[in-house]
Amino acid sequence: MVHSPSTPKMRSILVDWLIQVHTRFHLLPETLHLTIYLLDIMLSRTKVDKNELQLVGVASMLVASKYEEMYAPDIHDFEYITDNAYNKKMILKMEAKILIAADFDLSRPHSLTFLRWFSKEMKFGMRMHHMAKYLIEMAFLDASLSPVLPSHTACACTYIAAKLCDSPYDSEKMKKMTGITLKEAEELGSRFAKVFLRLHSLPKLLAVREKYSSAKVLAVSQLYDSDIKILTELSS
Repeated sequence: MVHSPSTPKMRSILVDWLIQVHTRFHLLPETLHLTIYLLDIMLSRTKVDKNELQLVGVASMLVASKYEEMYAPDIHDFEYITDNAYNKKMILKMEAKILIAADFDLSRPHSLTFLRWFSKEMKFGMRMHHMAKYLIEMAFLDASLSPVLPSHTACACTYIAAKLCDSPYDSEKMKKMTGITLKEAEELGSRFAKVFLRLHSLPKLLAVREKYSSAKVLAVSQLYDSDIKILTELSS
């Protein structure tokens, strides 16, 4: 694995910005998941200079949009969104590098895929589904969680969401569906809860929290003292 000169903090800032762009362009959830996956593929398999980090981000979103969207944004939209820091030629060149780094394989299932499966089979309530989805997107912001398997990310966020929503967590069904035991779910939940507590305390990186603060998604990002207490207990 080639270590990139870009830092986890730089990645977090970029991901927060990409989530804002994703919202502004009204893109599908799958597009965001694929964008972050491609970004992390580039950061883990190639040397990315910090001055090219935003270029990798927009090119990743362009690739993801072409794969997931019926009508992908025009490449000029990505030029504009970066204040013309990168031109069409630069974005297309980076697009090719990303596809090569990903071995042209864009079909990997995302944590959202697993969440929808869990939600359907375990009959999640609306609040629990939105909460787990919110937590999955919050996890995007932390580089230490990017290597976690999508099924494990979905499981961790499901486990935490169940606690926050005072809903049952069906450990037997989860084990049958994924092989993840209750003990493993608790360990994953603890690891993710630590990250969520840290992210929640930050005055920046607000894109996901703002996105999930609307009544449409039951304002699941508005955590109260009781929620923080639950996360603290889970993280210990």
